[in-house]
Amino acid sequence: MRVNVRHSRSRGGVYSFSFPGVTPEFLFQHYKNRSVAALSNKYKLLILDEKGKILAQIIREVEPPLLSTEEREYIKKRFTKKSRWPDHIQKEIISQIPNKKTILDKIFITSKYVIVIKFSGNLFDKESYSPTDIYSISGIYLGNAQLKVNPEYISDKYIYTIEKSSEDDMLLVRYGYELKQRRLP
Repeated sequence: MRVNVRHSRSRGGVYSFSFPGVTPEFLFQHYKNRSVAALSNKYKLLILDEKGKILAQIIREVEPPLLSTEEREYIKKRFTKKSRWPDHIQKEIISQIPNKKTILDKIFITSKYVIVIKFSGNLFDKESYSPTDIYSISGIYLGNAQLKVNPEYISDKYIYTIEKSSEDDMLLVRYGYELKQRRLP
């Protein structure tokens, strides 16, 4: 949700508000000579070479998840708590909160994989698993996973996250990972 509202009593004043999970964002990641790009409100990813040539596309028909009443109220409270804007501007912005969330949260590219992290069930539940789709570098679907961590970056061997220490310091934590093919019975 990115809302711009003009203030009729000021000279060209514009109020703008956005909120993660409901505001479409441009997502981009680069690794060596490959990049992946997408808009968070569509499940359409472009795999690009270093010159911007499209090497592959990943397209899936995915319905955006609905925004729950609880999530809508959470966004309203966060907005009105931080905002000192006039009441009519607040009402206008709140009225434009969409009914659906965005589809994609983060995308990553490694030398072998494109990793797509979709929004979890709840916008403000940081403990929920992140549904994750995994593709080959050429865009072939390989499977899915549930990540318990919220990665900031994924390389060929490691997942990097930001976590808080017991003293409330921010820590960069590195977890090793390996993708294994499931064997069917």
